[in-house]
Amino acid sequence: MPEKETKTSYRIRNWSKYNAALKQRGSLTFWVDEEVLAGWLNKKKTGKRGASLTYSDLAIATMSTRGSLFNLGTWIK
Repeated sequence: MPEKETKTSYRIRNWSKYNAALKQRGSLTFWVDEEVLAGWLNKKKTGKRGASLTYSDLAIATMSTRGSLFNLGTWIK
């Protein structure tokens, strides 16, 4: 009869480091071209009262595409 394989169990001792590693595992890094970054913020004035829109249409479209590609759901909080 073959020997039974035992499963190695790990005991977490440093919970803060473990939690930080779980958060990092979900992070996503991507590079954006310099031209895109130059047009990232909206420089147009609306001519209306109140603050102008912060991000350009290009920035909103880029982040929307990223969300669709990686199935991230909503990214606006």
